[in-house]
Amino acid sequence: MERDDRWERLFADLESRVAGDGDLPDLVEAERVAVTLQDRLRAAIGHAVSAHAGGFQIAGTLLDVGQDWILIGRPDSDVLVPLAAITRMGPLGARQPKAGIELPLTSVLRALGRSGAVAVCRAGGEDFSGRIVAVGADHLELRSEAGDSIILIDALSTVRAPKAAFEA
Repeated sequence: MERDDRWERLFADLESRVAGDGDLPDLVEAERVAVTLQDRLRAAIGHAVSAHAGGFQIAGTLLDVGQDWILIGRPDSDVLVPLAAITRMGPLGARQPKAGIELPLTSVLRALGRSGAVAVCRAGGEDFSGRIVAVGADHLELRSEAGDSIILIDALSTVRAPKAAFEA
């Protein structure tokens, strides 16, 4: 196999830059340490992403980022995904972050409940469909034809709702 010297040229270029400014590695590391996941996520708003949560891959356009959630737009429905449920995601790229208001997941769930939209909440590998009628500090109450169910917010892996629910 023929050796590709592109990497060697790249590393040599980097080494020459570092030799010219001994502080460069420290500056790069300090800059990287200051970047949060929300910064990277906000920079990816409007771009295609794929998140793995609750045993499923949710691919679509990143529409919004909150304090502890993301909203992925898909043709059939928008999917609210708690950050704690995400096991892997990408691509986020290296774009400039956008400013944003970081609402907590509970605030978004309350707004979804006020919209009256039917939501499909995935928790513990099961889907629960109904209208969100109340959201507490650590749980939500979902009303369906079968009755009311309490779902722990920490157990949520996704919340799907029709696109119209998020356009209000």
